[in-house]
Parts: sequence; C-alpha cells; structure tokens
Amino acid sequence: MFTVGVWPLYDDMHEHKLTGVYRLKEDRRTFYARLLLFLTTDFPYRWPRLQYWRLIYTLPIAVVTFGSVRLGLADFHSCGGDCSVWPFFSRSEYEEALKRPPYLCARQAT
Repeated sequence: MFTVGVWPLYDDMHEHKLTGVYRLKEDRRTFYARLLLFLTTDFPYRWPRLQYWRLIYTLPIAVVTFGSVRLGLADFHSCGGDCSVWPFFSRSEYEEALKRPPYLCARQAT
C-alpha cells in the first residue's frame, strides 16, 4: 500500500531528476501517479487515521517478531476500503477519476 511515502523523491543535498539510478520502478510510478490523481479530485479521504501512539508499543514487538505484528494497520483492512487503489476508498472512485485526468490530456474546445 503506502510503504515509503514521498520523501525518497527528493534530496536536500543535490538536485536530480527521476532518471538513471533515481528512476522509479513501474509500480512506484503508478503509486505516485495515483497519489497525484487523488489530490486533484474532490473525493474525501475516508481511510481511518493511523493512531501513532500504537506504534510506540507495537514497533518493538514487530521488530522482535520479524514483522508478524502489523503495526496497527488492521483498521485499514477492516474499514471496507479497497487497499489496492489507496488513497481512493473504492475502485469506482479511482475509475471515475481516471475518466478526467488533470494532466497531459487533450482538452476539447468548448
């Protein structure tokens, strides 16, 4: 789902483009494109908020058990949303947004 966030896309020490060694793999490109698409829609963010206080006691257990504890993500999997299209809540929202791409699309003259 959302394992690393967007922080790996930039570097404070030097300027670079996402080419060469910095090129994103196809699954990451798709992930970031979906994030940008969501930000251009009016759909509300309906996923449950992570409760960071849970991480304080769950993280050490997850390290010791090699990740068998899921760090409080159970709420995400039980809320009824489709994790494969996060941050959209449902596949129908995602497909609706794809019908109106905001960038690099030919606009019809009105």
